[in-house]
Amino acid sequence: ENLTNNAIVYTIQLIAITNNGCQDTTQQIVTIYPRPLANIITTPLDSCGPFTVEFTNNSNPFNGENINSMSFEWLIEGNTTGTNQDFTYTFQNAALNDTTYNVQLSATTQHGCQDDTAFTITVYPNPIAQIDQLGSVIDCAPLTINNNLIEAIEYPNNNDTYVWTYTDNNGNLLADSNNVIPPSYTIPNDNDTVIVTLTVTNIHGCITI
Repeated sequence: ENLTNNAIVYTIQLIAITNNGCQDTTQQIVTIYPRPLANIITTPLDSCGPFTVEFTNNSNPFNGENINSMSFEWLIEGNTTGTNQDFTYTFQNAALNDTTYNVQLSATTQHGCQDDTAFTITVYPNPIAQIDQLGSVIDCAPLTINNNLIEAIEYPNNNDTYVWTYTDNNGNLLADSNNVIPPSYTIPNDNDTVIVTLTVTNIHGCITI
């Protein structure tokens, strides 16, 4: 057993003696190499998708050896996906639910000693900004825009905040609200246009317009 960071060399000696007192001796050198440390540097471990992660391999073979002397196997959900020292992978998200991936690095020294490390990557679903028209959005003035005319389709697993903004063709703000219910605004004149924008975000910092 070797619990140190360096190789331990043992000399094994066998002495054979006959009943007549004759003897012979042989020796063998046994080297026990240290177990390596499989180590990954990566931040963050969760984000909105698609989520590209660059894994920096900080494994240590010990025994004064260089990381370049090692071989590696990267596994995503148990499937070998890469064998380079460092590794980049894009994780996809499901439409409406969190998606968790199991990531494993297997690090092997030139002496065949091995260590593994594993962790999870979580990809959150992107927010979904979707407006449902409950009535005709092209009509004679005065036309009132409110929750009887339009509504936000709610996606509880995707969206946490809803922001409405109404602007004219020149970008001037006409009305806004920080609520799932749209604000009320009346278009006073024929041939006027109001641009309705719904921006949704979630607690993970993902945003969709």
